[in-house]
Amino acid sequence: MALQHMDFPSGSPGIWGGSTTNMENGVYANVATSGANSGVGFINDPDPNVTGSVLSVSRGSQNGYGERVRYVLSTTQSVVGMACRVWLPNLPTQNTAVPTIFGFNDISNNRLVNLIPLSTGALRVSYDINETAESFTTPGPVVVAGTWHHIEMKCDIPNGSIEVRVDGVPVIILTGQDIADENFAQVVFGATNVGTELQSPSSVYYKDFVIWDGSGTENTDFLGSVQVYLLSPDSDVSFNWTPSTGSTGWNLIDEAPADDADYISADDTPPAASSFGVTNLPEDVTSIRGLKSFVRALKTDGGDGQLQVSVISNGTTGNGTDRPVTTVATYWSDIWEVDPDTSSSWTRSAVNQVNLQVDRTL
Repeated sequence: MALQHMDFPSGSPGIWGGSTTNMENGVYANVATSGANSGVGFINDPDPNVTGSVLSVSRGSQNGYGERVRYVLSTTQSVVGMACRVWLPNLPTQNTAVPTIFGFNDISNNRLVNLIPLSTGALRVSYDINETAESFTTPGPVVVAGTWHHIEMKCDIPNGSIEVRVDGVPVIILTGQDIADENFAQVVFGATNVGTELQSPSSVYYKDFVIWDGSGTENTDFLGSVQVYLLSPDSDVSFNWTPSTGSTGWNLIDEAPADDADYISADDTPPAASSFGVTNLPEDVTSIRGLKSFVRALKTDGGDGQLQVSVISNGTTGNGTDRPVTTVATYWSDIWEVDPDTSSSWTRSAVNQVNLQVDRTL
């Protein structure tokens, strides 16, 4: 696997529906929504030409380093990359206590590498933070306030390299560096860099957020200016579970945010799998890096219960991981980087015909 995670789609509130309430239920390790570190929420896209909501990350009232949103990688990685669109309402007024755009941490949540904006519009990358805190700053401005920039960053510990691209243009290229003594295990964004007083900008906005690593054969390097889209269930193809109300299933599992008051269920004599059609991609999408499923599930007693989410492409099933479900409502995810029908990259037509399958396997 190379694609680790994708979230906060363009032109849509995504699976969170503009609410941070469920973000820590199996997806993010920490979302700072209260206390001195608070400041994570959703706002309307600041671009007047775009509709939808985006993630807003503010610094709260805490001086010094403060974590805002943290995602744990599925396994530790020596090569990791992040890509997203970033909007700075204004540039920092000084160069202390500024927001961290991207941060890469170890398994103990110690910072290894981070990327911050400066008052000039330059970007600074810091690395080997637990040792000598080396850093490199772009010689001139590379970002401006009040617009979306697509920023992508790759860190490669074995090769000692760090590269940052803004709108597809390399602005930082470092090689032969002692980046870190441990592999990357966690990713943070929107954190506050160390400082004694809070500086502007007070918020940073994010959308089209993707994390990838150097493993496998697909999506192991810079992705380019990618976007994330939410495809929701829109029809029953083969509905064999029990609806909490009514007689159809797709309309009980398409809400954003998830509504735990209506659902589909399968008892301990598991029925056949249920499958659903999903909405089509926007007309201007011509290439697809991968698909990721999100399902929120729980069991109602202490007995065994396992759930498997799959995709069906042209009659070929690509099975997700068969997971034991807990009594706590939790999001589970799987990623398909290639079409299971062809073992090649997804095409637009294949994605528009794909079905989502939900199966209780135990």
